[in-house]
Amino acid sequence: MSNIEQQAKQLLEAFTGVKAASINTETSLSKDLGLDALKMSALSKVIEQVSGAAVPESTFSKFKVFGDILGFLQKSNVKDMNLSNITEIIATLAGKGSLKDKLGDMAKQQGQKMVMDGLKKLFS
Repeated sequence: MSNIEQQAKQLLEAFTGVKAASINTETSLSKDLGLDALKMSALSKVIEQVSGAAVPESTFSKFKVFGDILGFLQKSNVKDMNLSNITEIIATLAGKGSLKDKLGDMAKQQGQKMVMDGLKKLFS
């Protein structure tokens, strides 16, 4: 197992609570790890912070299994992820409210951005 694969599994364990040892390339992000669209969006932000690789939302939303994440990291030439403060990153993402509330806020912001982008295109 590569270093990046091990680190990606550790990241998912911290994010989802599912043990890294039970995650493989065919592990479903939704069925096995319980990630819905909002949690996937949050996970993409966490991955950006710990890996330094920009994660386009349009790309990340297509990921279905752990192997998709691993492939993205490998194609992005990520050699190492800084997981030393992963708990703090996830806690910061959750903020003072619940993670569900924070993810809801993120979804609203994304929706507003999409509307504004659409209006800009329409009137330009």
